[in-house]
Amino acid sequence: MLLARDFLHDYTCVNSLTFTQLKQRLHHVPTLKQVLRVAKHYATSSEDISGLLNIQLNAPSPLCDPYDIGDRVLVHTALEAIAKTGTSAQVIIESNSPTILAQVATLNRTIARNLSLTAAQLLAPQHLTDATGLPYAALAKQAGFGLQWAEIGLFFRQPSYANLEQFSFTAYLTDASFITLDKPATNQIEQLTPVGTQLWLAELQKNGIQVITYTANTRTEWNRQAHLGADGIQSNDLPMAINQQKGVQHW
Repeated sequence: MLLARDFLHDYTCVNSLTFTQLKQRLHHVPTLKQVLRVAKHYATSSEDISGLLNIQLNAPSPLCDPYDIGDRVLVHTALEAIAKTGTSAQVIIESNSPTILAQVATLNRTIARNLSLTAAQLLAPQHLTDATGLPYAALAKQAGFGLQWAEIGLFFRQPSYANLEQFSFTAYLTDASFITLDKPATNQIEQLTPVGTQLWLAELQKNGIQVITYTANTRTEWNRQAHLGADGIQSNDLPMAINQQKGVQHW
């Protein structure tokens, strides 16, 4: 999985730096093309470890994209690198933004798309502020899929969902091949619908959407997420994941 944040730890925006300046701060940072060229060798059938590269392109932060115009540049830059390396069939583009996934679909429908959901996106504004300590500012986002978008402090721009049905409907609208749920989201869903969680995932799967959960770094976490019926589980502990794998993919 490849996740690129748009600001550094000192809150310098990456898009304000040249690549040479970025390398001076992060000596080992590669370009996306370099990552794709390496990943290309592993994203095919093999007796060794293999799999697709999951590229996460989330809505740019208000800090680095104050006018909310960065989506298109982000998508075009990623798709250009994918096209030049010939890896369209070997990547998945994941995003918390259905707008970004729709742009990807318009430009290259052969690339699999993955709509992600975090627990924060299921919280009401006041609860979100209480949980993060960050101010909540509603945002009227162009082509926002009828969702309520918000800027959470300077760091996050994301849509929220009134319920799971609205999220499912958005996944269908973007023609997503996958959805990804973080661990707090699965915990929250289980509290809301203890019996219905597995049924909800099964309904998504019946409609052709595979479900990925993260992150399981212990056997207990792995078994709980596998019990939900996930198609894939992300883990930072590869040996544990391989030992636990029983018909469930590790990511």
